[in-house]
Amino acid sequence: MTKLISQEERINLSNKLYPLYDGLSKDLLFYIAIDTLFLTVAKGFTAVQISLLGFVPTLVCVLLKPVLLKAVKKLGNVQSSRVGTFMLLSSAVLITFGTTFFTISIGRVIYESAFVLKSMESITLKKNLEHKEKSNQYMKIRGASNTVYASATFIIAIVAGPMFNVSPYLPMWLCILFCMITFGLSFTFYEVKDKEGNLETKNKPQECKEKKESKNNKLSKILLLALISNALFINIVFVGQQDSKLFIQYQLTDWYGITTTATLLTLIVASSRLSRIVLNMLFNRFYQRFSNQVPIVLSGMLVAGFLAIILGAVLPASNIIKVLFMTLGFDLIIPMRDTFIIYIEDVVLSHSKKEEQQELFTNMEVLVKVGKVAMNLAISLLLLKVDLYYIMWMFVLAGVVEILLSRKIVKLAKV
Repeated sequence: MTKLISQEERINLSNKLYPLYDGLSKDLLFYIAIDTLFLTVAKGFTAVQISLLGFVPTLVCVLLKPVLLKAVKKLGNVQSSRVGTFMLLSSAVLITFGTTFFTISIGRVIYESAFVLKSMESITLKKNLEHKEKSNQYMKIRGASNTVYASATFIIAIVAGPMFNVSPYLPMWLCILFCMITFGLSFTFYEVKDKEGNLETKNKPQECKEKKESKNNKLSKILLLALISNALFINIVFVGQQDSKLFIQYQLTDWYGITTTATLLTLIVASSRLSRIVLNMLFNRFYQRFSNQVPIVLSGMLVAGFLAIILGAVLPASNIIKVLFMTLGFDLIIPMRDTFIIYIEDVVLSHSKKEEQQELFTNMEVLVKVGKVAMNLAISLLLLKVDLYYIMWMFVLAGVVEILLSRKIVKLAKV
């Protein structure tokens, strides 16, 4: 009885601290706010070297997928999450104190690989909630962790610049400190132990062969579409917000000049971070309102975001109206990712066997990185031939494809 109470208390503590732990370890806080500045000013890297730092480590991480999967299976979910958090700390140290391009590249490889191991924490959370018969709280807790992350990055975006002006290394010292805190929090993470002889599977009547095969085919199709849809959506947001910011910058420079452009661009980015916080705070209401239509609505809002930015550039209106349209568009792009990821994670966890989940989440992370490399490469090649304006339309088309994928996932999930 004592052992059972001890386990229940550890599960409760783990679930309670999850939003703080996950929210503060979703990325290298402070570094992501000043990464290009830090690499150019403090490390003296060129634009080509910075570009390679984004491409090569991601590609290496993709190639390391079999090794990472073996590590996850050997370590288990909790230890994988803990090692992943330690890898974030290690990458922050290497990036901060590395003096050569090779050393910092190693840091970036560790950084990219860390998220594959850390993704197992979602499996642990779902498993703990199912044990407590509170699996419906998965989205609520994951939403809370996204709110913590969005709030932290908003505050950091405001203070990181002035800190960098005091010393380029000051934000990185704080980045390392936060990594140490989250590594400490990882030791509060706990996963319910599996019961021996799972009665649910032992006593379950045998389904007829045809019905079982049909069910397995449907589940496989849902999982495959979920992984593809997740990778496409995340990269539309990730790559799209980068190119959208550049597109908006070019438009603002034509209208206002460099000084005013810098101010307006800062305000637009700050506005998108605020909208991200608001959406995460309203996540539960949003999910209850749209329920199974969540991915379709989010994909539609993503398309609307890119269309608003394009309209802001071509509308025959005053510059103020154009800026407002582009701000609205940018506000619709970034916040969509957090909610979409939670939905897809829940779909994968709800439609897969326990023994498949580690491999599925590993594949999910790796597929996102494959998509990131492919989309960045495709856009880089296209920009040699076409204007950035047409790239914005490419994101609109990609969003329409995402809507179609989401419709298919929702339809299969209902059957």
